[in-house]
Amino acid sequence: MEALTTEQRRARIQELEAELARLRAEEAADPAAAEQYLETVWNELRLACVMSKDAFRQLVTVCRTLKQTSSVRAAQHFCDYAKVPMAQAIPIINRL
Repeated sequence: MEALTTEQRRARIQELEAELARLRAEEAADPAAAEQYLETVWNELRLACVMSKDAFRQLVTVCRTLKQTSSVRAAQHFCDYAKVPMAQAIPIINRL
């Protein structure tokens, strides 16, 4: 897999943000969509290489708790444990 250029990364981020907006609208209409969102994030970020789905769910629970006091702290915690860049963690944390 070849490295993405800056423009390709920006385009991909925009695609993911559009997908996030669509999923948020679905969740508002269907509570089961929250589980679908977590599944999508887990697959999209290829977190199976880093953690199990159960560990990911525990991470999400901890991040939700941290977000109540500090979104930045929650995003940093997500970055540290999921091994993803902050740019990917922020939209996920905002979604929780």
